[in-house]
Amino acid sequence: MATINLGSIKFNWKGDYAAGTAYAVDDVVNSSGTSYVCIAASTGNAPPNATYWNVMAQGGTDISTTLTTQGDILYRDGSGLQRLAKGTAGKALLMNSSANAPEWGDVGGTIKQYVFNTNATQFGTNNTSGHQNSNLDVAITPTSSSNKIIVISSFLGRVNTGGEYAFFSIYRDSTNLAPARDIQRIRGSNTTDLHTPVNMMLIDSPSTTSAITYKTTVFTSGGGATAYVNEGNLPGTMLALEVE
Repeated sequence: MATINLGSIKFNWKGDYAAGTAYAVDDVVNSSGTSYVCIAASTGNAPPNATYWNVMAQGGTDISTTLTTQGDILYRDGSGLQRLAKGTAGKALLMNSSANAPEWGDVGGTIKQYVFNTNATQFGTNNTSGHQNSNLDVAITPTSSSNKIIVISSFLGRVNTGGEYAFFSIYRDSTNLAPARDIQRIRGSNTTDLHTPVNMMLIDSPSTTSAITYKTTVFTSGGGATAYVNEGNLPGTMLALEVE
């Protein structure tokens, strides 16, 4: 009767592969993080030589050594798993310009700050030669010269003479931001004063980090007419939002 050595009915773990060791069938070794089982007795034929070895367990990246700091992110590039170190406060996870790996950066359209002002004092002028600063304005200091400022001015306007116009605009300091002369205008009725909600909005690129003031301005077309901002002492509002 044949004799079977029960101790041989198993894989034999041999540790790391060594070139000078004679390996028998079912011996198992480690080589570069991958386990191989011997399929033909051999000495000096290193894995992954397929004549003598089959892969038993394919090795991979040791995540515990790849991720080293709390907040790290694991991603795969063209060669394997890689570490993206945690970002700084306020940064967002974005795709790089080559669209093949993540990176930390700023998200466009973020509101960096806003300044709001309200005023309930009526302002009137019969000036016909150019815009006059009303008492509705807002001051802001941009945090970056590349950021944009969204400016909104809302109030009740009026012109007290039929057929005449009130012209409204927004100035940055002494610069008229209207695409032409004015952003909005109203015309007086021939039978009564015209009270009209005025809403102006624009996007400005001031290209500065110095303090600037946005002003609601007004003038009239003539004919003895007076144009008003905050008609009837009703509160008007002005808002400036800095957008990255």
